[in-house]
Amino acid sequence: MGNYNGTVHCGHCYQQGHNKRTCPRWTERMQRGYQEAKDEGNAAHIEYYAAQVAKRTGTNPETGEKRKRRNESYGRKCSYCREQGHSRRTCSSIKETTATIGAWRQWCGRICWLACRSMVSVSAHL
Repeated sequence: MGNYNGTVHCGHCYQQGHNKRTCPRWTERMQRGYQEAKDEGNAAHIEYYAAQVAKRTGTNPETGEKRKRRNESYGRKCSYCREQGHSRRTCSSIKETTATIGAWRQWCGRICWLACRSMVSVSAHL
């Protein structure tokens, strides 16, 4: 348990060099399960095994189309503006706000600097 030496062991076949997610024996088992469910005509099992095989191989056995890594229905949202389609890191709204705040800080800094130079208190200008 505490002796990690840089090699991974599979939780299914207990061999070194891969984990259960990439285990060739487990993938074969899922493919056999899919084929058996298809032969039996069990729709629930066909759907389950098809999803498992698609997850492991990247190809949906029913349709033959490539599967994307992430589920399209996950629906990521930006944590700043709550819109879909981008993350906070690429949000144009936060970039505009940051630029506005930067300009405001610069303006306030100039006012304070001018007030200090002319020895007038800031409260007198407000």
